[in-house]
Amino acid sequence: SAAVLTDDRLTLGIGTSPWPVDYEVCDVPFEGRGKRADESIAVMRGLLTGDWFEFHGDIYDVPKIKQCPAPARPIPIIVGGDTRAAARRAGRLGDGYFPARGASPELLDEMRRAAGEAGRNPDDIEITVSAPTEPHEIEALARRGVRRVAVPVSGAAGLPAQVRTPDDVLRYGKTMIDRFHD
Repeated sequence: SAAVLTDDRLTLGIGTSPWPVDYEVCDVPFEGRGKRADESIAVMRGLLTGDWFEFHGDIYDVPKIKQCPAPARPIPIIVGGDTRAAARRAGRLGDGYFPARGASPELLDEMRRAAGEAGRNPDDIEITVSAPTEPHEIEALARRGVRRVAVPVSGAAGLPAQVRTPDDVLRYGKTMIDRFHD
């Protein structure tokens, strides 16, 4: 429904939390969270086709069902996380990878290796990272295959906020976005 309401301008992010309390609150075991994420991606992809779908995995058992309305095109799934497991998941199953706090060459290599092992073209997986504060750093990231940066709006993730007010957004647009927009 969200994809239909936004004229198919929806991207879905998925990741596993490293904190057991996040799972306890939901009465879900912390162990096996990676397998749960993998199966969740498979279930979401199947349901979002708009066709009849069923899934029988180790964690989820979905009877034959059809979800309507369905998006006109597949919803991109971006896998987030700054671990090797997240990088491998993005390579195997994601349309994109968001290591969040940086783009270490090791994690990007891990994602690309996993994509190749899964028979996928690593270049088809869009890499997003948090925007660095210096323009030359964005240029360096582009040379490493990063195609999108997310601009921090608060310090909640441990990164410095780069925009906080409408004036900040306008300034950022003039100094950074205009410079790098395709």
